[in-house]
Amino acid sequence: MTEIISPDTISGLLLWLDASAYDSLLMNSNERISTRKDKRDNGIEATMSEAGRRPTYETDIISGHPAIYFDDVNDGLGTNIIFEAPYTIYTVFNVENPYLANTRVLQGLNNRYLGTLNYRLTHATSGSIIGE
Repeated sequence: MTEIISPDTISGLLLWLDASAYDSLLMNSNERISTRKDKRDNGIEATMSEAGRRPTYETDIISGHPAIYFDDVNDGLGTNIIFEAPYTIYTVFNVENPYLANTRVLQGLNNRYLGTLNYRLTHATSGSIIGE
């Protein structure tokens, strides 16, 4: 039997974003995402106020599952999370070409982020950048 993990089963979890949870996405008619709501319903959201920097919702991308597509130029989503060390981030994402990208998949208030910067896959931790 396979155990199903839900957001409520992980102690200390701050944010759970799931591309397959269509009802957790706020989008315009072009499916550009302005807000991704946390599945834990704790009021934390990943947002982008600038219309031209919003990622899009794409269906049937990874083995029949949907994905959030960042345009490899300037798309990104920010949160109001202040990441306090130590912390752990689990994510599934694919960078088609990190050498063309400056995209932040997730960003907190204290400039800690996961994404690409200056053509490198990076995780920045308040001044330190860990890259490929």
